[in-house]
Amino acid sequence: MRLYVLYALLFASLVIAAIEATPGLSDRLRRFLVIAVALLVMLPSVIYLIFGGG
Repeated sequence: MRLYVLYALLFASLVIAAIEATPGLSDRLRRFLVIAVALLVMLPSVIYLIFGGG
């Protein structure tokens, strides 16, 4: 399952980099998308670690 976490972090970093590189997005939309992607990746990992992972 640790490999899943690493792949999820890699995917999130690629998505966040693509969002940051996209021209024409407002700062508010860009900030919202980055936070949304970060939360979608972090929450399953945190839940996994809290409830028996590790």
